[in-house]
Amino acid sequence: MSVKVSITLDDRIARYIEAQERAANKPPAEPVADLLEEWYEAKLRELHRQYLAGDLTLRGMARQLGLDYRELYDLMEQKGFPV
Repeated sequence: MSVKVSITLDDRIARYIEAQERAANKPPAEPVADLLEEWYEAKLRELHRQYLAGDLTLRGMARQLGLDYRELYDLMEQKGFPV
C-alpha cells in the first residue's frame, strides 16, 4: 500500500531534494520517498535497540510504528533482527 501526501519542506531540505533531483535526474518525489524510507529504517533500528535493552515491548514497538504485532514480527524477521 502507498499513500500520496502533500508536504511543505524546510528550505534546506528542499535544496537537498533539488540537488538530488538534478544529480540523479529523478522527479522530486523519489528523493523525498528515499529520505522517508531512511528515516523509517533508522526509527525501526532505534526502537529495536530499545526492545533489546528491555525498555520497550514488541507490542509497544509495533504501536509506535503503526503496525500490528504480527506485521512487526514479520518485518523484523525480514530484516534479520533478533527477536
